[in-house]
Amino acid sequence: MGRKKKVLPSNVLSVPLVGKNFGHPAVYPVGLPSFFIKLLTPNNGVVVDPFGGSGQTAIAALQLGRRSILVDNNKHYCTIAAGRVQKAAKEISATISLRNFGVIARQVKLHMPSEKLELALV
Repeated sequence: MGRKKKVLPSNVLSVPLVGKNFGHPAVYPVGLPSFFIKLLTPNNGVVVDPFGGSGQTAIAALQLGRRSILVDNNKHYCTIAAGRVQKAAKEISATISLRNFGVIARQVKLHMPSEKLELALV
């Protein structure tokens, strides 16, 4: 029999649990977005998280050398995420720019006429 050329992971990911909720009710381990960021984005690529929440996806992207854009409809969560991302950047000596972070939350408009979903960033 021939050797396998590519080994794919199983359909179950095992990542450590998060002990704190970081000011958000639904925080997942950084290992979860890290897996998909490594799998689906190139180095220096951009990761977009339309449900920015606590900022875990941006922290994972930062640690992996990717840029990120977070959107959340809750200004409080945007503020928490911005602080967490800034702290993570300092820990790895990275420079980040938080352009309009917190303001974007008020500028996102969702329109759901019938079956169509449209996201407009103003």
